[in-house]
Amino acid sequence: MTESKAYTALNDKCGMPLLYLRTAIAILVWLVLSVNVSVMAQEEPQYDEFPVYVRVPYIGVSEIDAVIKGEEVWLSVSGLFDFLKIKNVVSEDLETVTGFFIKPDDTYSVDRVSNSIVYAGRTYDLAEGDIIRSETNLYLRSDRFGQVFGLDCIFSFRDLAV
Repeated sequence: MTESKAYTALNDKCGMPLLYLRTAIAILVWLVLSVNVSVMAQEEPQYDEFPVYVRVPYIGVSEIDAVIKGEEVWLSVSGLFDFLKIKNVVSEDLETVTGFFIKPDDTYSVDRVSNSIVYAGRTYDLAEGDIIRSETNLYLRSDRFGQVFGLDCIFSFRDLAV
């Protein structure tokens, strides 16, 4: 059978000229490869959650949850306050921590939604990112504990200790 007879026989069997089939496949491949599809993945957190040691002179050492981002640390508000025996109540949605500090009249509220801390009648506005909420905890940047509550925190990245 010669080439033209085979080509004609194939066209008769397929019902469509082979040339049109090749062209359709080429166009389909070009469309698939040329379509610019943006794929959105789940956003990765830009921080890591680790337990860190908290050392307080004359009180002791404890391990609490913390968030580390670069060389900075955010401490679990409830974790630190539990260790220091400071009254704290965490809301069910993990958006606020409330309680009192030393005296029952010195109430505080750490609020992620308003990005502020209210302590003893004074409101401290926080910068974006000073409070981080994970699925299990509310974290406050360590230097804010010193600025608001007088609990100065020095973080040692080498020892993972505050």
